[in-house]
Parts: sequence; structure tokens; C-alpha cells
Amino acid sequence: MEKESASEPAEIRAVSEVRSDTQDVSSEILNIIALIGEVSEPGPGVGACPGDDTDSDQHFMMRHTWSISSNDEGGLATSMESLRDVLPEKGWEIVSYGPNKSRARTLTLVADHPARQFGINIQLWDKRKEDATPMILVSVASACYQVPAGQTVEHY
Repeated sequence: MEKESASEPAEIRAVSEVRSDTQDVSSEILNIIALIGEVSEPGPGVGACPGDDTDSDQHFMMRHTWSISSNDEGGLATSMESLRDVLPEKGWEIVSYGPNKSRARTLTLVADHPARQFGINIQLWDKRKEDATPMILVSVASACYQVPAGQTVEHY
């Protein structure tokens, strides 16, 4: 998601509300992936908004990076195709889909959901080392928000 400009004030929302929305987005993506595998544990975390023109005690964004690991590389590839096909039906705009510019040419899907104010970056990490388990790595990021009056952002 793009950063709010200085002339365009950030929407006011409680951290707990944005955290819940972020968890919902991650759950929807996991449901589309529809693969049995090991899902990483950490939940969404509060982060600083990009740029230097926001007050870090009053402005925040939510990030949630997680993965699902599986030795079923064919299933992981099929899940990436499902994400590409199903996300637009759910209001997501696919920004890009295909190999990224890294040396590994990692299959990457980038999408935005303007109405929900979220962006996602999803990568298929195939087996690169003998001891590595293939996975889909998902990064969910919200827009930048301002906390309600009288509240401050607790960064963690």
C-alpha cells in the first residue's frame, strides 16, 4: 500500500481493529492456498509508517509475515495459481505475477485491495537446498493509520 501523503491525513482507526482485519486477510489467503502444511506462528505486528513525516506515537501500520511449508511442491505451485485466479474475485488487484528479479527468479504475486486498504506479497520458495522445506511466504501490510485521540501506538 502506498504511504499517506502529508496533505492527505491518515484514517483514524484503533490498533486492535486493524490487527483483527490483518488476521482476517491472512486467514482468507490461507483458505485460498488450501494446502496441508506447517503454518508459522507469529501474528500481526505494529510497525512504523514509511517516511519521516509521520509521528510514530500517533501513526502505525500493521504487518503480518507468515509461511506455510510443505514437501508437496506441486501443491504449492497449484496454490500460487489459485491465488492468482481467486484473489481478483475477492476484490484484489493483481499488480504482478511471475518470477521476480532475484537470481533465484522466485515466483512472486503482488496484489492490492484498495477497498480494504491492504497489500500483499506472496512468494513460492521452492526447494533450494537439500535441508530446506519448500514454502509459500506471505507478507500482508495495511495502510498507514492514525490512532484515535488520547491513544498512542505501542510498537512491538
